[in-house]
Amino acid sequence: YTNLTYGDNSYDRFNNEFRGGAAFVPHVYSRFNNVNGKSGSFKERTLELDLLPGRTHPFIQYDSEEQENKYRFEHQTIGIKYIGEQWSSSLGVGERIDHQESDSTKAGLERSAVGTFGSFEIKGRNTNGWTQEVIVHRRLKDDIQKNEHYNYSLARIRTSFRQKDHPIRWDLKGTLEETYMEKRALVYDSVGVGFGDHRYDQEFNTYVDDPNGAFIAYTVFTGDREPTSKLEGLQILELDLGKTSFTKMKNISIRSEMRTTVEGHLGNEQDIFYPMLGDSSIVRSQWSFRNEVVHQPQHSGSMVKIWQDRSRHLNGLDQRGHELNDVLETGVDVRRMINNALSVELKWDHHDISIGSAISDLRERTVNGQWLEGEVCYKMDQWQLAGALHMGFDSGDIQTESYSADAKGIRMDILRFLGKKGRLHGRVEYYRSTTDHPHKLLPPEALNGLANGSTFRSNIMGSWMIGRGFSVNTTLNYLSDARYDDHITFNGEIRAHF
Repeated sequence: YTNLTYGDNSYDRFNNEFRGGAAFVPHVYSRFNNVNGKSGSFKERTLELDLLPGRTHPFIQYDSEEQENKYRFEHQTIGIKYIGEQWSSSLGVGERIDHQESDSTKAGLERSAVGTFGSFEIKGRNTNGWTQEVIVHRRLKDDIQKNEHYNYSLARIRTSFRQKDHPIRWDLKGTLEETYMEKRALVYDSVGVGFGDHRYDQEFNTYVDDPNGAFIAYTVFTGDREPTSKLEGLQILELDLGKTSFTKMKNISIRSEMRTTVEGHLGNEQDIFYPMLGDSSIVRSQWSFRNEVVHQPQHSGSMVKIWQDRSRHLNGLDQRGHELNDVLETGVDVRRMINNALSVELKWDHHDISIGSAISDLRERTVNGQWLEGEVCYKMDQWQLAGALHMGFDSGDIQTESYSADAKGIRMDILRFLGKKGRLHGRVEYYRSTTDHPHKLLPPEALNGLANGSTFRSNIMGSWMIGRGFSVNTTLNYLSDARYDDHITFNGEIRAHF
């Protein structure tokens, strides 16, 4: 029993829980929670029973919740489950009844919804490193107040393989949902230059990711519902050659990762992986495939990584039409430790980007080119100094006109550690970009996002721990290019750590 009083408000709470079991009822759990106050009472009830000894148990579950004069629901399930040393499974069916206040002038609650459901689950782990999980849920709901019927289905599968000394690790997850999904629309709201994360590019009639932008993006629900399928998948495969008999390749590891999310009316394989720009049955289709080969000798600090990213994103959240982004990137990252204080890093990537739009021809563009970065870093005591040269080349098409562009730049970094509690980081960058487009246009994706002409930007970041519970973080940014003229932003925050 507890009591809480503040001001004119007073609440009394009584909470009781019981957990136990016996031979023919091996598991019993009950919970009673009651809160009383001036605005009314709140009640929760839970009861769980497992019957019969052994590994197979019929079970009963009951849950209810009530807010006085607001709502009440009762949820009851019966079924059977098996609990083994390595495997477990359950099969259950149930019903949920909801009551809500429909008219504030009338006393009592009225039945608002009735739902029936079923579930089936299998989970297991083998001694040889395999883990499996299969879950299937089905729910039918009649919304009495809205006179609507909902049909919800969920299927999830997961399998993985992991052994401590085995070179292969594998994870596979897949989820398929069938439900009534509320339609959404993508909205951009102006909050002022420097306070958003998108900018509007009038040349291409589109919004572009930009940390100095004047717009924020969010989705809003339109209220319309329609039957929709949602498929999500994830696969990760890792190979550590250091755990194989190939001793000459002991410092090499390989990793492959694939992610996919598709929403809409799914038909064949093309609808899932390669829906067309005009396919209005797909709300969103996004997948990415990344492969990496890493050579990293232990305790050396040096590393060579060869990677490739392939992604395709069809976005239909804009009510005016779909937009399709198709990206292929290949790169090499090299880091070499000359000694304990001096290191050299080189990054190169080749990219091929194609953007199509059913909204406006102004948005269509392609970008094909390379970006190269070389950096030298020197560490001494509480200081870290770095200098880098950047270079990029791109070409492609903007609507029906071709272009080519290049950029060169330099970057300087200074990092100062303030004991063990703080740090200061300063960065200065200068770039020069040119393009032969007749109107001097550059796609937002070209030249690593640089604007045409000169770009100068700098920032100073500082952080400091105050005791063990608080930290202060500040950032001062300056940017001057063709998009922003002498733009300065300052951010400061105090964080509490618990």
